[in-house]
Amino acid sequence: MKNTLIGLVVCLSLFAYFSQEFVAYSEDYMPVDYCELIKNPSLYDGKKVRVEATYRYGFEWSELYCQDCFELNKRTWVEFNNLDESCTSKKSLKKLRKDSPKGRTLSVVFSGTFESAKKSYGHSNGYQFQLNVSCVEKAKVLLEDSPLPTATSNE
Repeated sequence: MKNTLIGLVVCLSLFAYFSQEFVAYSEDYMPVDYCELIKNPSLYDGKKVRVEATYRYGFEWSELYCQDCFELNKRTWVEFNNLDESCTSKKSLKKLRKDSPKGRTLSVVFSGTFESAKKSYGHSNGYQFQLNVSCVEKAKVLLEDSPLPTATSNE
């Protein structure tokens, strides 16, 4: 009984510690709607943002987008060079790192630093923006493929 009680106290203490650390971490990032982010990129350049969007990756692409505002001339390259694995579950990392010739499409919540000043990022400098992801809060597989989205019309 005593060992069970000690184990329970240790588990609760660890949970409380890591929960506080994650909450403090996410409070450093400004929640921004993805369409707002690419509509006014200069407002967010160099800022820490938290964004929910669709992420697709494959052989030569790593792209964040939202179907509601997708435009070929306003694309966001995604980098994971500074990923903090303490706020990203191993399960999420596994979903993001599956090698496949067709790639994968996921619904995600990323926190990271947004860049727009350089105006050319990613593969062949084909992207106008970049998100340097620090934390993956959510990653849900939508499709075991990663087709290029179609541009939306502004009618």
